Amino acid sequence: MPMNDHRLWKKHPKLSLFFLSAAVLFAVVCAWISADSFFGITTRRLMNVCGVSEFSAKADAYPLSVHFINVGHGDSILICCGGHAALIDTGSFSLNADTRNYLEHCDIERLDYCILSHTDSDHIGDFSSIADEISIESVMFSRYALDDGVVQGEAQKRLYERIEVQHIALIVPQVGDIYPLGEARLEVLSPSKNYFSTNDNSLVIRLEYGDVSFLFTGDAGEQAEEDLLASGMNLHADVLKVSHHGSKTGTSQAFLEAVQPACVVISVGSGHPSLPDRGVVERLYGCDAEVYRTDRDGTVILASDGEKIYSFTEFPPSYGAFVGRTSGIT
Repeated sequence: MPMNDHRLWKKHPKLSLFFLSAAVLFAVVCAWISADSFFGITTRRLMNVCGVSEFSAKADAYPLSVHFINVGHGDSILICCGGHAALIDTGSFSLNADTRNYLEHCDIERLDYCILSHTDSDHIGDFSSIADEISIESVMFSRYALDDGVVQGEAQKRLYERIEVQHIALIVPQVGDIYPLGEARLEVLSPSKNYFSTNDNSLVIRLEYGDVSFLFTGDAGEQAEEDLLASGMNLHADVLKVSHHGSKTGTSQAFLEAVQPACVVISVGSGHPSLPDRGVVERLYGCDAEVYRTDRDGTVILASDGEKIYSFTEFPPSYGAFVGRTSGIT
């Protein structure tokens, strides 16, 4: 150590103590955050001590909140309303149990519904992890999702075994069925027939709460969209969950004109350079909607009082972030 540095250290012991304390505090904070990311322990405790409110906590002030969880390539959407909760899809199987950790972070101990849009692994893969820790009252999926009784993958096998072992109620809805969630309502719009494509067999759900509405499309493609348009059902929604991670297989111009969303959310991972499709993105911006992407914005939270919708984003990680933005949509 240079002589001048040595003298400074000796002459100003309080200064040296300050730097030492700061270094220790920095190490503790880094260790806490690292443990959070590795073990899935939330940072809510630390943030509360520091007087900082995370964005998922801000949504608690609203009677309705819809959380598009950052699960990489996959879908997982938490809906909370009046003490009730539903989950649409669970994301892929993950060693980090992204969806389960996020539910625990939000203090979700019970799900009224676990709605599985279809049986692709990036939509049902983490079901077992969630069912191990959180009480699930009922599982909902399309009557066409069973693939004529043939189990086609490990994710499906784990799903069916867990439903049977835990005696979870199974709901197989019809088009037009309505399910309450607190003061909100979930209406099933599709599928009305058995499509050749598993994606087109996705459950399409419309959520209404007060004057606001959301449309969740799973991986539904253009054939399912065309049938929805021909059905004459009300497709308008303030918020559209873009189908199939923004793939070119869906989100046609005609469909967007029917929905007329003020906000769209694409659940997509960063490791897929072809997603979202450029043409789809151009159509989304062309309809003057606010566009959110989980690969760029992290977890997207839309909260509402039944009249307006407010957005919060958390990035990264999806559960308990220090960086975010807040804005109004409607």
